[in-house]
This record gives sequence, structure tokens and C-alpha cells, in this order.
Amino acid sequence: MRKAKLAIGAVVALAVVAAIAAWFLLDANRYRGQIEERLRAQLHRDVTLGDMRLRLYPLRLTIGGFKIADDPKFGGSVPFTEAESLDVSVRLGQLLRGDIVIESAELISPKLELIRDDKGVWNFASMGASEPAAPSSEPAGSGSSRAFALDKVTISGASVAVTDKTRRAPRIVYTPIDVSLTGYAPGRPFDFDIAAHIPGPTPGAVQVKGAGGPIPGAGPAAMPLKAQVTLTD
Repeated sequence: MRKAKLAIGAVVALAVVAAIAAWFLLDANRYRGQIEERLRAQLHRDVTLGDMRLRLYPLRLTIGGFKIADDPKFGGSVPFTEAESLDVSVRLGQLLRGDIVIESAELISPKLELIRDDKGVWNFASMGASEPAAPSSEPAGSGSSRAFALDKVTISGASVAVTDKTRRAPRIVYTPIDVSLTGYAPGRPFDFDIAAHIPGPTPGAVQVKGAGGPIPGAGPAAMPLKAQVTLTD
């Protein structure tokens, strides 16, 4: 009898996992176009997401690359940012209760292009510019109000290119840059660790480690920040 119960329990558990897997897979690929459109509306930039695949052990979603276009005023020939892949792992138990808790998110080899024009305006200034919020038609307790948290985010092998036309300086590429962020949740501070190599005649390195947040309604620019900076060579 006990073995029968265990077998039934195993079958039920497998069915639940299969159902969740199917839901994830459909939500990812079937509605990828809608997700792209929503991101375009929020960022005011063209966004392209790669193929999305579900992996069951551990439960995670892999996005085969993405691109965010640059502001057309800055030429737009090179993407503002792009990455080879994004791997996201979520907590199954929290997901079943309606909360989205990301255990880990890993971003592989992202590239970021920063440009400052002759008037001193950066190409990211227009990204996500705030607009009057439209009245929400969703009832209280809907998915838009669910909790969202990040246990850990890892960015490895990033490169940041900077072109500053106000200084008539040549384009400089900082790479590799590694970033680790832990313990993010709405209304709470989080820890971060950033390590970067500095190019030049005498190559060096910089590490910024500390805590930031919580992020206020005014945006990241007004976020409290406490950090230690370590310079090498």
C-alpha cells in the first residue's frame, strides 16, 4: 500500500512539473512578440529577443540572446546593448503561490555602447523616459502587483564602449567587466560587487563593492549608495 501511494505521489508530482513546464514554454515562445512589444513601449527602443527554451533541472528559462537598439539620433547602426544569452532560474514553490522569486540570473558577454554627443547628451537619456501612467484596468491582486525578487544576478565578460564627443576623445572599450548583485527585493537594499579592467598604457583594475537601495520612485539616479572602491596599478 505504501509503495502504491509513493508511486501515485510520484506520478502526480511529475504531472505537476510537466504542466508547469508546458505553461512556461508556451508563455515564453508563444508570447515572445508581445513581450518584445511591451519592452519597446517601456524602453522606447526596438527590442529583439532570441529563442526561449525551458530547462527542467534546475527549473530555468534560457533566452538565446537579445538586442536593444540605440537612439536613432545617435545613428542606430550599432545596438545600444546586446548579449549572447540570459539564463534565469526561479523558485518553484514561490511561483506556485503567485510570487516571482528569481534564484539566479546569469547574463553572458553583454556589450554596452555609450555615446555622448556634442551637446553633452548621452544615448541612454531617452531610454525609459517616464510618461503619465494610464489608468489600470487590472483588479487588485492581479499579476502586476505580485512580489518580484532577485536572489542573485551574475554578469560575466561584459564590455562597455564609451565615446565622448564633448572631449573629442577616441572610443574606449572597458572589458572584461564582471558584476554580481545579491538580495534585491522591493523596498530593501541589496549588495553588489563590480570588477573591471581599465585599458591604457598602464593597464589597471577597479573593484566597486558595497550596498545600494532601496530604489526610490525617482529612479536609480536617486538611490542611496555606500561602496568601497579599490584601484590596482
